[in-house]
Amino acid sequence: MKRRILGIFLGLVLTFSTIAIADSDWIGVEAILNKVFDSTNDALQVTTSGTIGTPVFSIPVTNPAGSEDFLIWRAPVAITITAVNGVCMDGTNLTCQINECDANGDNAVEICSDTAVTVSNTALTITNAVVDAGDYISFTSSAETGDVTKMMLSVEYTVN
Repeated sequence: MKRRILGIFLGLVLTFSTIAIADSDWIGVEAILNKVFDSTNDALQVTTSGTIGTPVFSIPVTNPAGSEDFLIWRAPVAITITAVNGVCMDGTNLTCQINECDANGDNAVEICSDTAVTVSNTALTITNAVVDAGDYISFTSSAETGDVTKMMLSVEYTVN
């Protein structure tokens, strides 16, 4: 139970490896869970101080093709996307974009225009940053150069 809490906390990926606790001791994630999880009452104790990183979700895509089209995430609340970055492993690049879809996963509207994501970190240009609560985000690709074996796409956002 303790290990799952970190991964599902508010549906966000927490992007830190250490955090300051109220007594100012720097400790690791395992110790944080021991401090914030009350095993006697099976409850979280929110008694920490410090900074939790920017909300982000990352999508690994294995053996991507030049014609992918699938849903990757549902926004539980209204968000504003602040950055989208990607990187490919092997090959040369994968041209892709992300889109906002409605609550049924349909009617895609571009969030980031087609961008060739390369083997170096690539920032995608955001054209439509606001995503409504309950809407889905989709991933599409239109071209692959070389034999790309993996791709990681990370989306940073703020809650509106």
